Amino acid sequence: MSRFEYLSVLVSIVIAYAMSEALSGWGQMIRVRDRVRPYPLHMGWSILSVLLMIQWWWGGFWRYRDVADLGYFGFLAVLSEPVLLVLLSFVLTPHPAELCGRDLRAEYFRNRRWSFGIAAFLLVELALVDAFVADQSLWHPRNAIRGLGVAVLVTLAISARERLHAALLAVAYALLFAFVFVTLRTG
Repeated sequence: MSRFEYLSVLVSIVIAYAMSEALSGWGQMIRVRDRVRPYPLHMGWSILSVLLMIQWWWGGFWRYRDVADLGYFGFLAVLSEPVLLVLLSFVLTPHPAELCGRDLRAEYFRNRRWSFGIAAFLLVELALVDAFVADQSLWHPRNAIRGLGVAVLVTLAISARERLHAALLAVAYALLFAFVFVTLRTG
């Protein structure tokens, strides 16, 4: 088994855990749908977080397959990316036992600094790990998109304006799709 395959197994477990948290939260909301009213912004970001997990696994992690030896710190750096996705999933997903009677709008805005702070940190960390572990230029087009994403996320962490959050959610989806397009074009 190669080092990449070894790391791939561990990373798969961590990503599966993050996705499980998000999906179980959705399932619980469906189960108690008569006692909880979904909040569109919360659901939009929750869905986007799952798409980010898929994108990271499909396009982000795979680029490490050609790195001959990550070394211990490279291994930790790569592993920290799905760990941050797990933390993001936990912050975005209400605990099932506390779901009934919960105001998801208030919960969304109460957790916004953590949610968007973790997400912004993740984007910065992805760029740095790509540069120092996968040997990708800091000036790669993907990092321009990540930079815009960080600006969006920091704005969302600071602001509690609902309309701004709705508009920037649409921008975040556009940035994710642009990122996927750039990844397909540039590898």
